Amino acid sequence: MPKGAVNAFMIYELLGAHDEIAADTATLAYLARWERVHALYCRHQWIEAAAGFAGLADERSGDKLAQLFAARCRGYSAEPPPAGWDGVQRFESK
Repeated sequence: MPKGAVNAFMIYELLGAHDEIAADTATLAYLARWERVHALYCRHQWIEAAAGFAGLADERSGDKLAQLFAARCRGYSAEPPPAGWDGVQRFESK
C-alpha cells in the first residue's frame, strides 16, 4: 500500500487488449506460469517463488513486476513476515 493508505487494493498490469491476449499463446503460457509462481508466493515458499519470478523476469526481458516480486521473496526468505501476514505490502515511507 502507498504510504498513508488505509485499505489494501489490487494493482493490475495491462498487457494488451483482450482479443490480442487471447490469441497470443506465448502470453497465455507466461500468465499461467505467473499464476503458478504467485501461488508459491502466497504459500510463503519464498525460495521457490524467488527463482520462479526471476525466471519470469529473464523470459520477458526485465519484467519489472517479476523483478520486484523476486526481490521481495528474497527479503522474506531472509526475514519472514510476521505470523498472520495477509500478503499486503505496506510502505512506511515514500
